[in-house]
Amino acid sequence: MDDITKQILLEKVRIVINDYKNHADELLKLINIHFDKETDRLKNISIITLQRYYTGLISISTLIEKFKFYNSIEFTYALILRALILDFITIEYLKAHKEFGIENWNKCLEQLNYLSAVETNRYCNSLVDDKEEFRKFISEFLFPENFDIDSNTGNCRLKRSKPIKAWEMACFFKDKKEPFAYDSYRLYNHYSLFEHINNLTFEAMNGDNSRDIENLFWSLFYIFHGHFSCLEILNFFPKHSQEIIDKRRIILKLIDEI
Repeated sequence: MDDITKQILLEKVRIVINDYKNHADELLKLINIHFDKETDRLKNISIITLQRYYTGLISISTLIEKFKFYNSIEFTYALILRALILDFITIEYLKAHKEFGIENWNKCLEQLNYLSAVETNRYCNSLVDDKEEFRKFISEFLFPENFDIDSNTGNCRLKRSKPIKAWEMACFFKDKKEPFAYDSYRLYNHYSLFEHINNLTFEAMNGDNSRDIENLFWSLFYIFHGHFSCLEILNFFPKHSQEIIDKRRIILKLIDEI
């Protein structure tokens, strides 16, 4: 792919994201109004994920506008897309297991939150004052699935658990009717390479800028699909859901142009 074609395609996708921003600005205002006191944890996770999608997509649009897609900033693209694809896999996994009942749901949260709970518990141990009060707070409000009560002391204690990996969540969807979360793991793994090798080495390994653009566009497709899943969970925004469906369709058409 020559540079002119590459920049034309990037400008098209930037326009798609900017149009999304106009609708998302309204959407986030509505969410703040209607879900201000929401207690359902999956809905709250969906709201946070929507905010992350919004921030990430606007960042991608800004990168395209200011720097195009040159090698010097590929690392920045990769970090953003990797995080948003992991959000997509995670929200699909949680959504699926919520439908299987509360026991499955709690187990998912315990596995997903375990590493964060370990680090927070380690912070508790470092405190000089109010150590147990703070541990009680995080066990009740942040990681309830990861703590129980020590029968000897009456204090909260961290439960041992096995954290779940992105690959394990993705594999859950391998044989499902909609395997998008499984398919997206290829891109998550691809962008993870940027954490371990520099851009120059990565360019030597890859060297195909049309594949870079295709990966970007498929990433955006999965991100918009995750956006749609969040709106399905909130079950309140039919107009905005249709807008996201339209954006997915446009991204697929752009992929066909590569």
